[in-house]
Amino acid sequence: MARQNEVERAKTTRIRKKILVILSLAIGIAIAGLALLALAAQSIDASQDKWIVIDGGTGTQCALGDPYRFYYRPGADDDKLMIYFQLGGACWSGLSCQPFSPVYDKRVSEHELRWYGGIFDFENSDNPAAGYHVVMIPYCTGDVHIGAALVEYDTLLDDTLAVAHYGYTNTMSALGWVYERFEAPDHILIAGSSAGSMASIYYAPEIIRHYPGARIVQLGDGYVGVAPAGWGALETWNALANLPDEIAALANIDPKAFTITDLYRAVADHYPQHTFAQYTHSADVVQMGYLLVTGGDAASWADAKAQYLEELSTLDNFRYYVGEGVLHTILPLDEFYTMEVNGVRFRDWFADLSAGVDVPNVSCARGTPTCP
Repeated sequence: MARQNEVERAKTTRIRKKILVILSLAIGIAIAGLALLALAAQSIDASQDKWIVIDGGTGTQCALGDPYRFYYRPGADDDKLMIYFQLGGACWSGLSCQPFSPVYDKRVSEHELRWYGGIFDFENSDNPAAGYHVVMIPYCTGDVHIGAALVEYDTLLDDTLAVAHYGYTNTMSALGWVYERFEAPDHILIAGSSAGSMASIYYAPEIIRHYPGARIVQLGDGYVGVAPAGWGALETWNALANLPDEIAALANIDPKAFTITDLYRAVADHYPQHTFAQYTHSADVVQMGYLLVTGGDAASWADAKAQYLEELSTLDNFRYYVGEGVLHTILPLDEFYTMEVNGVRFRDWFADLSAGVDVPNVSCARGTPTCP
């Protein structure tokens, strides 16, 4: 009887896993589709617009073994440098990391920048980032750019899948190239969208240490960090192994309780002379979707997002802008130029933030379907 019960439990577990597969794939496809629809609205073929492709170098690779590379676009103003971390989802299990999984980017395509608009529309005279030297750090490791582990996941086929969560190695290779080329820029903008939003604050201390004389502004776009309690991805990726030693608040942290809000607070407190910021749409369906597939309650995202930003707003050197709508990210979209809340155009808020002007916190009024 005990053996029969064990067999039945195993069958039930397999059925639940299959249901989870179907549900996760459906949500993942929806997430990927929405992101592609947003980017497809752009018309900039950035791959033909002065971008230089640079090999990632020894030790770098994408999640499933594809080669890693990054991009550089020379600018007209030698005093200004933008380091941008690309978006691209995440994976944290044998299911989500499968080669067919739609929830993360697995390679750096030769057409990587094809549909980027927004701040990457360098022909737009209204673009406040047009004169910057730009280093684009692509993303293909499923670990929000910060992993440092080769993980073997169990799959549903009783097999294993080796995934190189080498975001840290890839990023440090790109930053090493930056350090050799740019000796002492006056102004550095560290930005990232979605998964790259996490990376932009994670690597801010590293970049600040290397350029102690620069005025540095960080902007995370499209990820406020709402995740289910106890979600173990950071541990799986070994993502906390390379947090800066000099920031005492990041020592002896509990990875199961750690959030991006903790990281923002610790970094902003430690570097009061620099500015840190976030942008999000108020009803970002992609962030809600990822919260759901990682085991959280998507309906709780809006309140948690508001709470996180309110907590960070107590910092003198942190600012936020919450735009109305359901889209995901804003920096690579043409909505960058059209978003306006309470009479404050996002393009102008971004330009002032980047220039060191003290900007206000901006948010749409909550209580509508597009600003919950």
